Amino acid sequence: MGEYVWYPGRELAEHSNVARFCRAHGVDGYRALQRRSVADPEWYWSTAARDMGIVWHEQPLCARDGRGGIAATRWFPGGRTNLVDSCLERHVRHGQPDATALRWEREDGTRGRLGYRETARLSARVATGLRGLGVGEGGVCVVASCFAFA
Repeated sequence: MGEYVWYPGRELAEHSNVARFCRAHGVDGYRALQRRSVADPEWYWSTAARDMGIVWHEQPLCARDGRGGIAATRWFPGGRTNLVDSCLERHVRHGQPDATALRWEREDGTRGRLGYRETARLSARVATGLRGLGVGEGGVCVVASCFAFA
């Protein structure tokens, strides 16, 4: 295994989303969570999606359908969502438009932050540009959302 460049301090690790997730679901730490996710992926992925606040416009039938083997696994079959809605717009709707959605640091050390409303606005601009290039439904929101957080 390669060398790690950075390790989180104890306080940061204890206040992380992973630690909060483990406490909320009675899992004894990261390694135990990793083992459970492998032993029971249906539990892990359905619980993780709920915990992340994924907004489903149509509920999935299950978290995964692995009947075709690992390479053909279908994730959240039957479900319909919009990742920009789940990652950004729900925070605006719930009264947190200026809460920090994204922190960044440039190579020169300049730092900044973007709120949910501004990040959603920029993501919408990227989506509009992609549509102008011919990218259609099914890819626009995912690409725009990933771009906004990159």
